[in-house]
Amino acid sequence: MIEVATSPNLEGDVLENELLLFGLGSKSMAAVAAPVAAPVAAPILIDGVVERSSGTIAYQVVQPLETGGALLLYYDISELLERRVRSQGIQATTLQLLGVGAFFVLLTAILLIGRSFVKRNFREMAFEAELLRQQSTELEQHNRQLAAAQAEAERALALAEEKNRIRAEFVLMSTMSSGLR
Repeated sequence: MIEVATSPNLEGDVLENELLLFGLGSKSMAAVAAPVAAPVAAPILIDGVVERSSGTIAYQVVQPLETGGALLLYYDISELLERRVRSQGIQATTLQLLGVGAFFVLLTAILLIGRSFVKRNFREMAFEAELLRQQSTELEQHNRQLAAAQAEAERALALAEEKNRIRAEFVLMSTMSSGLR
């Protein structure tokens, strides 16, 4: 049960979150290491002004104390970060992280551009390979046709040579027979 609170309307409320109760019961650092985001059951008042209305999400952390009690904190991480930035301004670490982030964005852009060039080259190589396959198939077909035409031409040449030889023999025999008469 909450006995004392900066928001008077929270006094007397019972802590119902199982994880926070476990951290409180085990007297360990489990509760500190595991903040729980949960809706606020009742409005949180600071100096009579509603700081968090009922149902808004706030982080809750419980820290067991040596006296047997515990400390329960409600906080909003985004508000804490905003306050820290406003009070401290832009820190050197932030600028360094911004530089590292810009470097990685630039590196990513370069890698994406390089990847697009590689993909384009692969597409062109695949297109050229397909053209070469088609040309190879056409050349094989032409080679078969040329081999058939060459064989036909050789047969025709052999036939023509045979005819010429026969004519030459006929002429020779005709001249020999006319010379004998």
